[in-house]
Amino acid sequence: MAGVLERVDMVNFMCHDRLTIDLGPQLNFIIGHNGSGKSAILTAITIALGAKASSTSRGSSVKSFVKQGKSQAIIEVRIKNAGIDAYQHDRFGDRIIVERVIRADGGGAWKIKNSTGHIVSTKREELDNICDHCNIQVDNPLNILTQDSARQFLTSSSPATMYDFFLRGTHLSQLSNEYDVIQYNIDRIHSSILQKRESVRELHATAQEGEERYNILKNALEQQRGLNDLKNEVVWSQVREKEEEMKEAAVALERSKIKKERVQAEVAACEEKIRAHEDELERLEQQMNIQKNEDTPLREERSQLKTTISGFTTDLRRLTDTIQAFNAQFSRADAQIKDTTDRIEKEERDAAGGRDSRRNALLDRRKQLELERKKIEKQIGEHQDRFLELDDEINRVSHEKGEQEKLRDQTRKTIGTLESHIRELKSAKLNHLAAYGPNMPKLMDLVRAETRWRGKVVGPIGSKVRLSRQNQKWAHVLESVIGNTLNAFCVTNHHDMNLLLSLKERANCREVTIITGSEEMFDFTSGEPDEDILTVLRVLDIEDEFIKRQLINAISVERCALVEKRVDGDRLLRSRPKNVRMAYSSDLFRLQFSEAGSSTQTLQPYRGPPRLSADVDEQLARATRQKPEHEFALQNIQREIERLRNELVQLQEEKQTLRTRLPELKRQAQSKHSEEERVGEDLHQDQPTNIAALREALVEFERSREEINERFNVCFEERREMEEKIAPFLKRRKEVEQILRTREAERETEDPKMHDAAENRMKENNNHMHYLKKLGESDAKVRDREKHLNILERQYKQYLDDARKFCPQVELRKKPDTDEFLTTEEYNKLIAATEAKVKRAAQQEGNDIEAIAREVRQRQGAYANAMEEMKAFQATRKLLKDALAIRVSKWFHFRRHIALRSKNNFSHYLSIRKYEGTLKFKHEQGRLSLSVKTDAALGSEGDKDPRSLSGGEKSYSTICLLLSLWDAIGSPIRCLDEYDVFMDAVNRRVSTKLIADAAKKSVGVQYILISPNSMQHAALGPEVRIHRLQDPERGQTTL
Repeated sequence: MAGVLERVDMVNFMCHDRLTIDLGPQLNFIIGHNGSGKSAILTAITIALGAKASSTSRGSSVKSFVKQGKSQAIIEVRIKNAGIDAYQHDRFGDRIIVERVIRADGGGAWKIKNSTGHIVSTKREELDNICDHCNIQVDNPLNILTQDSARQFLTSSSPATMYDFFLRGTHLSQLSNEYDVIQYNIDRIHSSILQKRESVRELHATAQEGEERYNILKNALEQQRGLNDLKNEVVWSQVREKEEEMKEAAVALERSKIKKERVQAEVAACEEKIRAHEDELERLEQQMNIQKNEDTPLREERSQLKTTISGFTTDLRRLTDTIQAFNAQFSRADAQIKDTTDRIEKEERDAAGGRDSRRNALLDRRKQLELERKKIEKQIGEHQDRFLELDDEINRVSHEKGEQEKLRDQTRKTIGTLESHIRELKSAKLNHLAAYGPNMPKLMDLVRAETRWRGKVVGPIGSKVRLSRQNQKWAHVLESVIGNTLNAFCVTNHHDMNLLLSLKERANCREVTIITGSEEMFDFTSGEPDEDILTVLRVLDIEDEFIKRQLINAISVERCALVEKRVDGDRLLRSRPKNVRMAYSSDLFRLQFSEAGSSTQTLQPYRGPPRLSADVDEQLARATRQKPEHEFALQNIQREIERLRNELVQLQEEKQTLRTRLPELKRQAQSKHSEEERVGEDLHQDQPTNIAALREALVEFERSREEINERFNVCFEERREMEEKIAPFLKRRKEVEQILRTREAERETEDPKMHDAAENRMKENNNHMHYLKKLGESDAKVRDREKHLNILERQYKQYLDDARKFCPQVELRKKPDTDEFLTTEEYNKLIAATEAKVKRAAQQEGNDIEAIAREVRQRQGAYANAMEEMKAFQATRKLLKDALAIRVSKWFHFRRHIALRSKNNFSHYLSIRKYEGTLKFKHEQGRLSLSVKTDAALGSEGDKDPRSLSGGEKSYSTICLLLSLWDAIGSPIRCLDEYDVFMDAVNRRVSTKLIADAAKKSVGVQYILISPNSMQHAALGPEVRIHRLQDPERGQTTL
């Protein structure tokens, strides 16, 4: 059989000067004492067949194997090369001689000779090929076990190491490595396929490029013939396009005219609406003027009444002064009468001395009557004075009562306003949009939800405008000045205005104004006054520049000044400041100055919820505080009115009582006076002369007093009559004033109607201006399009005449899969492309289309060959991949089969010695362990660990394991050094017989066993050859 060693020659190798061993084909025992060089034979075989020095466990370098003192060592191994498995028999013959020279300086060489000794090769690769062919694995630890390997095999090897021994010894690891190489090559083939795929793409692109060149040249030559047709068609294409352009211009002109008519209709409609709003506004103004004219007679009557009452008041004051003068005269007359009376009484007492009883009685009677009369006259005077006082008090109380009633009505109105204000503030607190009307939140929801806007829509304007804290004092003025504008919305086009109008109707927000303006961010600074003048624009904080410019356009906020007082506004406007149009004062006056003169109007205070003030809570708290204060004041006013009413009734009753009592007292006084005169006449007859003179003086004084009293009564009666005359005038004045107040309140209810009419007129004016602008644009567009159509008509006529002169009319081409004609631009591109192709074709060398065709065929052939090669690579890769998959599957099957076979053989070999045991393979974990039960442990339950076995048991188990594994090895050489070193005689005999039996059964397998023991007791057959080495030389120190 090929691969069996026939002989080993060693020269100067290790301890041998020269040694030749002729080996048998089956079982060889090499025996000898220790140091005789037995192991050197295995080392020589291993080194000669290409193993590394480290694998022999005898040295790290091959130069260490040269015998000491020698320059080189020579190993020669003869390998049998016969049979059907011979390696290159024609070159080497029946024997291959491998000679390796090892130099002491580290060099060396191989000589591979044939059977005649002729050198065939000196390359290591040739030796590797021979070993591979003969399946000789000198590095395989199971093929050649050295002393150290044999001793450590069982005692020191871990399950993983033993499993590695198993894989390497059974060649499974080599197969696995080779399969990895195959997989690597498959991956390389795949990478090559990917690279070739890129190359194929490039070849394909090159072939396509050549084909395109061929087609371009071919098409260019064909299109050269159609180039004139294209040029004719492009001329008539221009005519067709000009005709289409002319038709489109005509249609556009017609659309512009229709749009102009619609805009004219809108202008007319706006003018009609403006006239209607102006008529309504004029009607309301006329109605207000009529009402004011109706008030004129009443105002004139009130003025006349005032004049008349003033005259009566003057007369009353004069009569009152006269009455007071008469009272003074009356008092003086009383004093004179009293003095004269006292003198008469004294004279009479002096003259008479003693008077008879009748005269005394007359005197006493007269005196009593005089006292009674004076008492009555005193009462009359007191009553008259009280009557005058009552008139003054009644007038005072009536005036106070009227003032209190006015204050009551004013307070009631204030309370109602506060209640409404509180409701509005609470609503505004919950939703700031409620300050712009109860339906404003609904309108805002509709605006946000609408998606058809074409431009900017902003509103309400007040939500984008604020007053800073330092300017809050102007809030009440601005709420009155720009109050209606704060509720307005701003749009930029008529479509959005109409859309917003419809949303206003849906939300029931008809009071909202719409301002239509442009988004142009114009510069307004040139229209502002000097910086030291405070304007409406300068106190407002406007976050949106668009809103700012709409306020500037709508109400000129940049030219409206703000002043503290009305006089400040007059002073400012009279100085004629630049860019100041009007002024508004903090005390609610609007001032304007022009060439015609100045005008001042009172501003109506704003009563609604705050829109410019940021602090709603403060206003709500203030209004809530004010309401109970006004209610408490109203209660006090009511009580005061009731008190004045009762006081007035009492005074009027007292006056009536005095009016009734005075005539009665006057009659009583007159009666007493008459009786007093009669008594005086009786006494007068007996009076002396001086007494008579006094009597005459007394009569004169009394007569004078009577005249004064009569004149007083006349004046008093005149005053009473005058009071009765003035009473209807006072009553009428009160009625007139009440009527005027009622009508003034009615006119206040008409103000919102006038405001709405003015707002509607302003809105329609905005619309009218918008449509006038549109009308101007439409008219300009119509004129431009008419001019453009005339130009196109002239151009079309010119194009048509030129085309007819150039060529007859031709049919034009259409775009692929459509009914559209090619445009002139597309025709020009097509002509340019055709001319370029023709030019490129003209630039081709000789314009040889056949040469280009041959080049295209060559490129296509190269592309086809590359495709076939790539397909072949892909097929090879697939074939290799499938074959590898089959081999890997067989590898696993083989591993499983060898493991099973090894387990059975191991158990069989152990049973020869009456042992039991098994091999435990764990392929997934890469572990191999064995268990052995010797005859001494057969009764125990557990297996013995191999390290706990005796030396003989270990060696025997090693032999059993090696024989089990060797059965699965295909190598023709199996070497084992000192296999029986730890065995006793029995185990040695059994083991030797066991190996010999195995050798007999193995065909083509050569066993080389080394033992320090003799084989004299072994029963061996003719297939066994024993080689005994001589004892070592004494003094030798190096093996």
